Amino acid sequence: MKASRKTKTPDDTIPSISSFYPAIPGAWQETFSGSTSSVFISVSREVFIHFDPPQDEQPSTADERELAELDDAESEDDFCDDFIILPDTNRIDIVKFILQELPSILRAKGTSDLTRAALRVLLFLPWCVAVGGTILLSPQHLESVVFAPGYAKSPRGLHRFAYWADCAMHHVFIFLACTITFCWWNLSYGMILAAGMLARFLYVWHDFRTDESIPLGEDDKQSLYSIATLSYTDEDDPMVRSTVIEEHSEVVQ
Repeated sequence: MKASRKTKTPDDTIPSISSFYPAIPGAWQETFSGSTSSVFISVSREVFIHFDPPQDEQPSTADERELAELDDAESEDDFCDDFIILPDTNRIDIVKFILQELPSILRAKGTSDLTRAALRVLLFLPWCVAVGGTILLSPQHLESVVFAPGYAKSPRGLHRFAYWADCAMHHVFIFLACTITFCWWNLSYGMILAAGMLARFLYVWHDFRTDESIPLGEDDKQSLYSIATLSYTDEDDPMVRSTVIEEHSEVVQ
């Protein structure tokens, strides 16, 4: 027995089920031709999106400008929370701005104890110079210059006299040293400054008279004059020695 396979011709093509229906996009198309078969898949999809907002809801130019300004303001606020924006002007206006706004900034931010201590250290020497100049040239303002800054408390009576006895000469020497340094640095201006200081000193102290009825420490000029004269008095004088001992014993107690 001999087996044989008959090959189908194109006339014997078997129609597919899909041939009975119209062509649909994306549908299967099947063809069978002879001993071969093929599958074709075609997908077509077109999507068109077009959105037109109503005319009354479209943002105007003014609204767009306002939104842009708000965005810029928010970005600047986020960036500049901890910074100070200086005005876009010249240097003089910037300095004026800093001087005007510095007190409010310090009140808002607060100053730490370390900052205050650093300022006290930095301003100590200028304070000593100012005290020495006040002693020589304007002793009536000693209370405000010496004790108001807070470097020393304002004592009374013998305690005040003892304070001047311990510190007055040191302040005067510091003031004179700074004055001599300035004269050496600039002789012409230094001589003018020295002449003015000498004139002021003579004007303040030329008519001074001691008053023994005033207790020690009650009048600063009396105390300073007494200390200056005691410094050049013979130390063997029992009255001077006993006075100094009583002053220091009163301070210790």
